[in-house]
Amino acid sequence: MQRANGTDSLVKALKAELLKIGRVDSLEAKTLCAWLHTSAVLSLRVDQWERQQVEWNQTGKPFTQVELRAALVNSGGRLLWSAAGSNKGEGSYNDPNNAGVAGVTVSGLDTKPITAQVGAPPFPEVVLPLLTRWAEAFPVKRAPADSSAGGGGTK
Repeated sequence: MQRANGTDSLVKALKAELLKIGRVDSLEAKTLCAWLHTSAVLSLRVDQWERQQVEWNQTGKPFTQVELRAALVNSGGRLLWSAAGSNKGEGSYNDPNNAGVAGVTVSGLDTKPITAQVGAPPFPEVVLPLLTRWAEAFPVKRAPADSSAGGGGTK
């Protein structure tokens, strides 16, 4: 976009609008679609992207949480589809008093026990279920009508 426009002012304006309302503005969508030679623009805003681990000597559950907002705006500036949601994945409960130490690792100045405790799930495991739910509601692009198929001809 910077090459097509020669400046980063459009990028800054789009970023500000996306942060403010969570999607591309209808007026900016027209310009953006024209520059990109596309019929619609899909925007995705990440509102939360967090992974909290629990230290080996702390009690609690590690977790990964994401919150996303998406919108599809066509070249005419019409909002076609929007979605917002969050998903949280949790690891197993960590109890340092009942951890069942299997060994010890020593590195530098730190000594940590080796336990069977599992940390927070990776981001793909948390994001995928959210996007899968959205995919079911996402509009399907229709194939253009075939003009050679009969329907309007005479005999």
